[in-house]
Amino acid sequence: MWSASLFAWFWLDTNERNYARSPGLNVSVIFLTVVGLSYYFFRSRGALRGAVATVLLLLACIVSFVLTYAGKWFVYHALQS
Repeated sequence: MWSASLFAWFWLDTNERNYARSPGLNVSVIFLTVVGLSYYFFRSRGALRGAVATVLLLLACIVSFVLTYAGKWFVYHALQS
């Protein structure tokens, strides 16, 4: 679900910026999300804004992981009591 949502955003963003998507970039955004989107950010936004967007992407991935892990931990321990 995460990759599908990010690809939908990527598709909309490339259309808005008139950025030509290649088949390789499409595949990398789906299967190598962090690498593909980082490449896209640097190519479409330049070095500084690309770096900021990449850091925000990595923070979003970390927050998603932490919230997923916390939810699993909470449910596991709630069911044990």
